[in-house]
Amino acid sequence: MRAGRTIRRGTQYTVWSYSPRPTPRALAASKPRYPEDAGRYLELGRARFPGYGAEGRIRSVDRLFTDDRYQPLWAYRPLWEEAQRRTARARSPYEATLLLERWFRREGGFSYEERPPRTQSGAPPLVDFVKVTRLGYCQHYAGAMAVMLRLLGIPSRVAVGFTAGTWKGGVWTVTDHQAHAWVEAWFDGFGWLAFDPTPGRGTLSAVYTFASDSADAVAALGTGRFLDFSPTFDSGGTTVSPTPVEPVSQRSFPWWLLVAVLVPLSVAVAIVAAKWARRTRRLRRRDPRRLASGVRSELVSALLDRGAAVDSVSTTADLRHTTERVLATPAGALADALAEARFGPIRGARAAAVRARTELRQVLDAARSRETPSSRLRAALSLRSLTRSAR
Repeated sequence: MRAGRTIRRGTQYTVWSYSPRPTPRALAASKPRYPEDAGRYLELGRARFPGYGAEGRIRSVDRLFTDDRYQPLWAYRPLWEEAQRRTARARSPYEATLLLERWFRREGGFSYEERPPRTQSGAPPLVDFVKVTRLGYCQHYAGAMAVMLRLLGIPSRVAVGFTAGTWKGGVWTVTDHQAHAWVEAWFDGFGWLAFDPTPGRGTLSAVYTFASDSADAVAALGTGRFLDFSPTFDSGGTTVSPTPVEPVSQRSFPWWLLVAVLVPLSVAVAIVAAKWARRTRRLRRRDPRRLASGVRSELVSALLDRGAAVDSVSTTADLRHTTERVLATPAGALADALAEARFGPIRGARAAAVRARTELRQVLDAARSRETPSSRLRAALSLRSLTRSAR
């Protein structure tokens, strides 16, 4: 962080932080959009690789491995070829990341070894680890996966720290035995997220890792078919026969099921449509004072739909504090514009009201980007703002 002016003793300030906890379904939908600052995490030596999904990406990377200007990179061609093979069926950066993680953890024949053999092939250590020995400790796995992700165009970096220690007598004990290295990959809308490719070291908290063994990830990426996933169990020698299925012609269509789906869907559409019509009416008023009142009402509705308690006589300052607490988004500019539009001189009210409307949209967009899909759905279908006056 940087302060715009000198910080003196007694200065008070507020810091907002955001810790993303996206669902696998949200990550599967994350597009390969990367900011300029993430470019350094797509580099290997002097080469910067095109982002995942970029047009002609494979041809561009192949050319780097024949360009004399990048000869030090040529030794890593085996990792590029292996990364392509292991992620050939991926449909998103998230799925490609999980495919690599699962390959290291379970499917690639790798073993955890704190004293791996020295390289004998003359290849770079990580290439020798992946293609020859497949023996190593966490730094080998994290380094190899990070390089392969960069080759695929997914910004990645190696993180080091400690896994959870032991809890006893009200005290956590963490020693050098819990020292660990893992991979962080960057996803649009969520930032850096942790993945752990080291087999036998899956002790990162579920808050910090989105491992491919997650049932939620399997469901999000193929309804049980992702990575040829199938549950393992001990059948005890029991043979299971397939359940006979009636021919389609002998089964009647379950109309009741269609009704059970369409009725709630129709109600949901009606709620969303009513809110859209009300929002359009409020935010298209031409009179600046009435437009400002509409902006205030729409803000109160958003807070009510997210479970906030809003008093009907709340001041603009009260609304700002509630907004920042509930939506976790700074709302100072919105509050200032709203106060000027409602109570300031009439000659500047129109410009202030339009500014308040713009600020409202930015605040709500920022809040929605931080919410999970289920939270956004609950807010969209909430009846609190429809049953209570937001004037």
